[in-house]
Amino acid sequence: MSTRRNLLATLAAVLMATGLSGTATAQDYPSRPITLIVPYGAGGGTDLTARVLAAALEGEMGRPVVVENRAGGGGAVGLGQLYNARPDGYTLGIGTGSNTTIAPNAVEVAYDPAKFSYIGNYFSIPFMVIVNPELPVNNLEELEAYGKANPGGLIMSTSGGFGIHDVGMAMLAENAGQLEYRTLPNESAAQTTTRMISGDANITFSSPATNMEHVKAGTLRAIAIISDVSVPEMDSLGLERVDDKYGFALVNRTVLLAPPGLPEDIRSQLEAAMAKVMDDPALVQRVADLGYVAQFKDGATTQAETVETLASYGDIIKRLQANQ
Repeated sequence: MSTRRNLLATLAAVLMATGLSGTATAQDYPSRPITLIVPYGAGGGTDLTARVLAAALEGEMGRPVVVENRAGGGGAVGLGQLYNARPDGYTLGIGTGSNTTIAPNAVEVAYDPAKFSYIGNYFSIPFMVIVNPELPVNNLEELEAYGKANPGGLIMSTSGGFGIHDVGMAMLAENAGQLEYRTLPNESAAQTTTRMISGDANITFSSPATNMEHVKAGTLRAIAIISDVSVPEMDSLGLERVDDKYGFALVNRTVLLAPPGLPEDIRSQLEAAMAKVMDDPALVQRVADLGYVAQFKDGATTQAETVETLASYGDIIKRLQANQ
């Protein structure tokens, strides 16, 4: 019996030392490096902004926050790995509009977006309605009139699949009176722009970081703001808002997530740290320099808004799939 007790005591000590004996608590959190899963490749906008947040959280929490790029499936592979990770606060991940509100409606994914532990909203992506200057429209009223007079004459340059462009164009077409349009899928944002300038397509949605220089040069024309957020560069153009005319806005947010079941004391500690670093004007400016709008919201609000967007996009994507 003594030998058995000694063995159990030794095993318990090993489990305690390796952190396997039970659920982590905020009292000693964090005690080791934190992994931040970015479900896209290195060098893209999501990766660059994630590294800004990782560095800020590292400074605030006093432990390394290590970014790991786990690309694949339009962001669904990395998010699936996060979903199945241990909920101890040492594995976090980046959720985007694509992998939390679009992909789950379009394809089978290995996670339920509603069940993640939500830390907070990080940033939102501003979008303009962009047209080829040869298209005789300067505002939404003229776009609607052109679309009705020329069924199929609007050619949407998209990122392919059921991306944010496809969802947004379907919403715009429905709200503008069931406009008929065609889509021209592309393999990259650069190709989307090239085909817009060449005239192969005549309408798309774009962030100012991608196409503002073309708008200023006159090779593309911005006619409206379709996103729920804007930036001073867009505001300076005096554009009308789709939300004001049709009552909807394109929502594409990036959020900080943890696996389902994260203890609330650790989740709230991470939320507080995120809120603090995002109150830093320097971080807000770094995100703005990358073309995005830093916009902290607490975990509960972020989760509710994500679930709402997931449901609203689901109806649109079902109709898109039915029309294929």
